[in-house]
Amino acid sequence: MLRFFLFKDICSCPVLDDATKHPNLIGTSLTVVSEEYLKKFPDFPKIWNEARQKALKDLQPKPEEYYQFLSQLNGFTLKLNQKATPIDLNAWIVK
Repeated sequence: MLRFFLFKDICSCPVLDDATKHPNLIGTSLTVVSEEYLKKFPDFPKIWNEARQKALKDLQPKPEEYYQFLSQLNGFTLKLNQKATPIDLNAWIVK
């Protein structure tokens, strides 16, 4: 649903729904690795989560840099990235 919300602000596409009307529904991302990879690198989940936590701690005191980076990466405005990818949402996902 977040994608439809984004499109509302960047194009004249019809809006099917607005994510702000459903605060209990959030988007997420995931990392998938094979069982074979985990056998080779059994500490991968722990190391990956530690790296994500470190990245979150690094970006929290620098929100403007974070949103500028996202804007350069995805081409969206700062305002749109602040709505679509709030730092507090990243904090919840990383836990």
